[in-house]
Amino acid sequence: MLSKDQLTEIRERAEKATPGPWEWEVKKDCRDVKLLTAHSGRYYVMNFERYGMDGAAPSFQVYEKYDGALHERGSQGMRRADALAKSKPGMEHHHGYDDYIDHPDAIFIEHSRQDISALLEHIAEQDALIKKLDADRRRMAEIADGLDYAIELEAGYA
Repeated sequence: MLSKDQLTEIRERAEKATPGPWEWEVKKDCRDVKLLTAHSGRYYVMNFERYGMDGAAPSFQVYEKYDGALHERGSQGMRRADALAKSKPGMEHHHGYDDYIDHPDAIFIEHSRQDISALLEHIAEQDALIKKLDADRRRMAEIADGLDYAIELEAGYA
């Protein structure tokens, strides 16, 4: 079962990320692939830019703040992932080699696989607890009915 802190971390990642729903837009003729919002004028969540002569790097929409309505966040345009990269805590001596993308959408995407799995497991555990509570309630009602009947017998009402 997820702890309160784990649920808070997942909620914070979700709240800081660009609000969904998101959808891919692929334009084969232009060789262009983007991840966009399906609302609010289709804000870019992620696109890709040439990375020297070696392929592409993702780019993310940078905002002044990462909370509130999308149109109030203050877009500062797209920035390539390498410009958003930071050293992992404790790995500063590997700067430039073991970095991570310090952007709420990138962090949300990175954690989504384990977050979704953990949340689904948490829901299943909650469902199992609810079923157990329902069974316990039914059993308690049966016991109470039996006690009522025993009291009625004792009192001579049955």
